[in-house]
Amino acid sequence: MRKVSRRLLPFLFILYVVAFLDRVNFRYAALDMNSALGISAELFGFLSGIFFIGYLLFEVPANMILQRIGARIWISRIILSWGIIVIITAAATSASERFVFRFLLGVAEAGFFPGIIPYITCWFRREDLARTLALFMIALAVSNIIGAPVSTGILENIHWFGIAGWRWLFVLEGLPALVLGVVTWFWLTNRPEEAAGPGIRLSKRGPCGNRGTPLPANVNPAQSYAHGSSGKVDQSGLRPGLAQVRCRYIDYRCSNDILPGRQNFSRRGDNAGNFCRLDNLQVFSGIFNNEYE
Repeated sequence: MRKVSRRLLPFLFILYVVAFLDRVNFRYAALDMNSALGISAELFGFLSGIFFIGYLLFEVPANMILQRIGARIWISRIILSWGIIVIITAAATSASERFVFRFLLGVAEAGFFPGIIPYITCWFRREDLARTLALFMIALAVSNIIGAPVSTGILENIHWFGIAGWRWLFVLEGLPALVLGVVTWFWLTNRPEEAAGPGIRLSKRGPCGNRGTPLPANVNPAQSYAHGSSGKVDQSGLRPGLAQVRCRYIDYRCSNDILPGRQNFSRRGDNAGNFCRLDNLQVFSGIFNNEYE
């Protein structure tokens, strides 16, 4: 697991930091951009929210494509796409163009986070998932810590070739995504089976299925990640998909009963993991089991 952690976690962490920076740099650019393009406060709020419409519409289709063609190709495509869109945004000359670019950014980024979570569960044992996901999600805090000084520093100090600082903000913060998109193509491995070797222990369960054990004829391949060693479908395998809840601008209390009727996901009712982030609420309740089978 240490080899897997050292190879995947830092890289995925950096990807998520860059993804979040490219999502929120719109807010910092607004300090100068709104007056330059004549964007009112009401219109700015609408432009901020249009990102999530594109995100909502395309995150499920994007995840379905990822399962078909593999994480290496699809995640690389996602990163390159949003990097290109962020850079092109610097050329916007009107609010309507900002509307289009903001929507397209949501479409481009839609499959990243929903795809990374099941990808992580393919590589790590169940007892390691809580710690792994917690470390991965720290990227949100890190991106906020470094995003403000970096973005405002670009706004105030970079006006090369007579181009406004807010335009350079999109260009300079979009470039890392282009570089990382290319690196992702060479760095990621689609599935543990393709990288199995000395020192790498494959997890027994996850969206990738039960490693090395053929599925019974009566088990739907779409449910293969829930297939346990007993040959029966284990409802605990469905937990990562069932327990994620996304909600903007609604504040919930993070507790075991946040999903009514879902307190006992595992066969022994041994729920160990509760993760909650308020703001863009992401809840993983009863996902992790203390015991590894």
